[in-house]
Amino acid sequence: MKICINQKGFTLIEILIAVVILELITIATATIFLHINKTNIKASKNYEMIKIAQIYMEEIKCNHIAVGNKYYSIEALEDKEIKFQKVPYAIILKIHHTHYDGLYKVNIEVKDKKNNIYILENYINTLKNDCYDEISIKKEELVP
Repeated sequence: MKICINQKGFTLIEILIAVVILELITIATATIFLHINKTNIKASKNYEMIKIAQIYMEEIKCNHIAVGNKYYSIEALEDKEIKFQKVPYAIILKIHHTHYDGLYKVNIEVKDKKNNIYILENYINTLKNDCYDEISIKKEELVP
């Protein structure tokens, strides 16, 4: 005489294998999301550094640069390196005259606390007048 036992369901081994597979999928997915989040944060900070450099470059095009309470022209800052802070960034401004009349090479370097650097370099023709407002660097932002 044969006894038939209805064996519907899963064994303990099958359940453990399924749990391990689900854990591996979860870990892989979480790793991907963490990497995407880290990349997004870095891209956001890079974008902010780029925007800061672009804003300063546009202001320098107008030939209005305020350092502390004094206003300077591009000619007055020629061949000087100006360091200042725009929290949380350190900014270095370099202006060099080219061998063409009224043409200046402007270099703006924006550095964050982790030493990520964005450099914007542009040539500005001071003979053209396409201005908006003026740049403002507060005296306490200057770095000796």
